[in-house]
Amino acid sequence: MVDYIKYKTYTSNNWFNAVKEIQKNRPWISKRITDSMTASQVETKMWIAEEMHNLKLYPENYVVLGGWFAHILTNILIEELGAKFVMNYEIDKDVQYASFKFNRHYKENDMYRCVRKNIMCEKIGKTNLPKDPKNPAMARQKPNLRGIMSDYLHPDSGTGFNIKNFNPDGTEGEMIVSYDCIINTSCEHMFPMKKWKEINYYGLVNQRGFRYAPLYILQSTDADEWEDHINCVKSADELADQAELTDILFSGERKLDNGMTRFMVIGR
Repeated sequence: MVDYIKYKTYTSNNWFNAVKEIQKNRPWISKRITDSMTASQVETKMWIAEEMHNLKLYPENYVVLGGWFAHILTNILIEELGAKFVMNYEIDKDVQYASFKFNRHYKENDMYRCVRKNIMCEKIGKTNLPKDPKNPAMARQKPNLRGIMSDYLHPDSGTGFNIKNFNPDGTEGEMIVSYDCIINTSCEHMFPMKKWKEINYYGLVNQRGFRYAPLYILQSTDADEWEDHINCVKSADELADQAELTDILFSGERKLDNGMTRFMVIGR
């Protein structure tokens, strides 16, 4: 059972300074900051950690789609689940600004990034793809060690970011990050996840920026009374179907503190 977040000294410093700087420099997002810290927001993120512990699954590198300020989620992924790197893709420049303030410790230690991108229209990472990546002849594929068709002329481009680390001999080197877990806790705000998978088809199939068969953690709701809830679902099964997941490791629902029903699926 996960019923609290690990609020460390650097967490306190980062969050306190983030709120202070946002109130001074971008006061128009102050209400959104308070909305992001409700009991229900914390509850949905702790639910992820709880079920991942139950499944004994501990990915290293996470990509978060539309993660908002990602302060609660990043804390839980790193401090509770042992993540090494979290990439948050967000469309809003104010959100990006605030997320770096909240996650300053992780950013400075090359454990967190936030990139502005419309993830339902643009592929993630740098790829330099052929014009028709779905055509095996143009993608120049051959079977990899797992027997999966893989592009052998284009090495894994990771996130498009070269994260600094240190080689065994102490010299400075670079680490290319490949995602092994994809999180979307706001599926009701976006097109079905199968659209995202289609956009990133080449990277997923050829393991460019993604490890083999990455894990998906998805959340949504049936609360369709909100204008920005454009893609609500009636069950966890429907959420899994929208993402075309076939190997379901967890499927469930939970009534939150605010009365909303939340659905979650974990699988591939």
